[in-house]
Amino acid sequence: MDALRRSALTDAENITVSATGGTVTIGGIVRTWQERELALGTAWSTPGVQCVEDLIVIRP
Repeated sequence: MDALRRSALTDAENITVSATGGTVTIGGIVRTWQERELALGTAWSTPGVQCVEDLIVIRP
């Protein structure tokens, strides 16, 4: 969540993140495909992440 908050391209308040072991589940609502990709890329770039479950909805 901290990494998402630092990005000017993402409204992190509408994104939820939970982690269990090496699996991160990321969900919520974003405005654009770019915001979705940024959120997923941030999750994948976190050390120790082995799987990312994408529950993000794009709603302009």
